[in-house]
Amino acid sequence: RGESDAGEVQEVNFRCHIITPACSEKRFFFKEFPRRHVLHDAERILRCSRVDRAWRAAQLLPRVGVLTPAPVGTAIALVDGKRMEYLVTEWLADAVPYPIRLRAAPDRESRASMLRDFASNLRCWHHRGVYLRDLVKNILTRDSPQGIDYWLTDLDQFHPLKRITRR
Repeated sequence: RGESDAGEVQEVNFRCHIITPACSEKRFFFKEFPRRHVLHDAERILRCSRVDRAWRAAQLLPRVGVLTPAPVGTAIALVDGKRMEYLVTEWLADAVPYPIRLRAAPDRESRASMLRDFASNLRCWHHRGVYLRDLVKNILTRDSPQGIDYWLTDLDQFHPLKRITRR
């Protein structure tokens, strides 16, 4: 947690931060995508880097009925002399990671009910052609009048024309 000229910065985990700009009360979620290899500049020019894929997924998934935090933009910054790219989305207030919510369930029946509900939601995503790996840790949950909403947060592995998991 810290202050900068840009506003308040709070670290969520290793590669994720919440930033509240100095000129606003609104909070934004920054997901870091470090440069991994020499071809990264070429990927960026061709618009096929991880941050570009995440940006496209954030634009596409709500159109097919999959909840994702609203994309705001991408950002490039120098951090400790290294160039970093970020996907910037709106912060989901009151959202809880799915594994934490599942562990906090009061009893076995509640956990079973949550698993059934999540499986039903996942089945709907599969019918819409959305297949991903590492799902459980990349899901946020938030209460809604209809029950629990599931929000997909790790978007860089999504490819609209390629199924990443098997049916």
